[in-house]
Amino acid sequence: MALSPSELFGQAVGHHMAGRLAEAARLYRALLDACPGLGPPARNLDRLLHDLMVQAGERWRAGDPAAAIALLAGVAAALPDRAALWHELGGLRLAAGDPAGAECSFVRAGALSPADAIHVFALGSARLGRGDGDGAEILFRRAHLLAPDLAEAFGNRGMLAQAAGRPAVAVTLQHRAAALQPGGAGHHYNLAVALATLGRHGEALSGYERALRLDPGDGRVRLNRALTRLRLGDLPGGWTLWAQAGAERFPGVPAWNGEPLEGRRILLHAVEGNGDTLQCVRYAPLVAARGGRVVLEVQRGLVALLRGMDGVEAVVAQGAPPGPPPVDCHAAIMDLPRLFGTRLDSIPAIMRLAADQARAAAWRDWLGALPAACLTVGLVWAGDPRPHDPDAHAMDAVRSLPLARLAPLGMPGSDAASGAAGGIRFISLQKGAAAAQAADPPAGMVLHDPSMALRDFADTAALIDGLDLVITVDTAVAHLAGALGKPVWVLSRFNGCWRWLDGREDSPWYPSLRLFVQPAPGDWDSVVARVAAGLAATLAGRLRAPVG
Repeated sequence: MALSPSELFGQAVGHHMAGRLAEAARLYRALLDACPGLGPPARNLDRLLHDLMVQAGERWRAGDPAAAIALLAGVAAALPDRAALWHELGGLRLAAGDPAGAECSFVRAGALSPADAIHVFALGSARLGRGDGDGAEILFRRAHLLAPDLAEAFGNRGMLAQAAGRPAVAVTLQHRAAALQPGGAGHHYNLAVALATLGRHGEALSGYERALRLDPGDGRVRLNRALTRLRLGDLPGGWTLWAQAGAERFPGVPAWNGEPLEGRRILLHAVEGNGDTLQCVRYAPLVAARGGRVVLEVQRGLVALLRGMDGVEAVVAQGAPPGPPPVDCHAAIMDLPRLFGTRLDSIPAIMRLAADQARAAAWRDWLGALPAACLTVGLVWAGDPRPHDPDAHAMDAVRSLPLARLAPLGMPGSDAASGAAGGIRFISLQKGAAAAQAADPPAGMVLHDPSMALRDFADTAALIDGLDLVITVDTAVAHLAGALGKPVWVLSRFNGCWRWLDGREDSPWYPSLRLFVQPAPGDWDSVVARVAAGLAATLAGRLRAPVG
């Protein structure tokens, strides 16, 4: 026997009050379809949608995104004609890392409301999440046709332009997004990033400051503001901001604030990359001079190199059992410049690292067995791509280059190789997947590849000890060679690392280091040409030098 409208309404209310929102929505919808003029089901349905968003939000914040999505999906199935509901479901799926599911939801929303730019924009965001940048760009442009002042579409198009290596276009688009939505911290941050890519670091710093005023808790912005201050030469201000940006702290141990240690044991621990550790470990003997018994906790590949360093009691690997010995206090190695009040004119002299002499002697024997050359040069052309870290991966894409791009360094008849074939022999110091390129060096380049025998930085240091020069992109090997006091030439991207400062070809951190910076984004050819000319001059000097 069919139920009357009042009975159906009673059942719907019961489901609603019990939290069975999908069942309640189905009954409210059935009542409205059968009796369009009924006011209570319509009002209760509006109330149900409000309750739905509250419950979904609670489940999401409780750490159960699957439950939040299931709740919305159930009600959406009961109310298939509600575009806003499909849009919300798509947003949750996208935030949960399901861009394919989000795309399906946004397609449904767009089909129900094709003139609404926000659904088109959201579909573009889902396509972007799936790695379809071209498809996303088309949808963002379509959203602009429907809503010319949609700030989010300008912002996402700017991010696409940035990722595609078109920072000038990114600046234009992000300027527009920030102007349309001046309260959007993300637009100001993305604009600052694009400005920094173009080398406009003063303007970028202002952008980071605006973004932080709008969203003081954004760690990315705080860190980039700190690094920009460092790049511009404000070391005290930059290091202070870096510490405030949330540098990792060793749990359960008091932080050291620079006071005399009076025999206490202190843990100095690495928190960034190998190069950062090599740059700032020079402070360890200074900590020891303040009365500290210094224990270093560093990356596994640096342990053998740093063991025996002046003023260091012990060196342990990060994460390796049994861990560091009991300590009284700690400091991040990258925090030491702040704790010592470092300025540009007070950077401590490099505490020159020493290669293990037994390993160095073995490598000198290996080098001595190679065909003779006037100049022996170590070569690194690529960094660690770190595909698991999108920001680091994007940075590596612009700091690294294929070995083939270095062909002018060894091309027959070029200035760099003039004099005699074999005038320069190159030694590959390259590690990682890019090391395989050494098997097929550019024509005319004499390249020897011992990289399989380089087990850690101590091995690499021992090999570098027997070289005349190291040429490298901006990787930890640059720091290693500089810390060993070996001449090192660094091929640096246009928007180079903060530590190399702006407008310099030398480094106050490493007296033996020389920078070759791109004059424009992506211009490796002119960098390599200058390095080739430098090699030619160095080789000519060697050939002219008197024998004996």
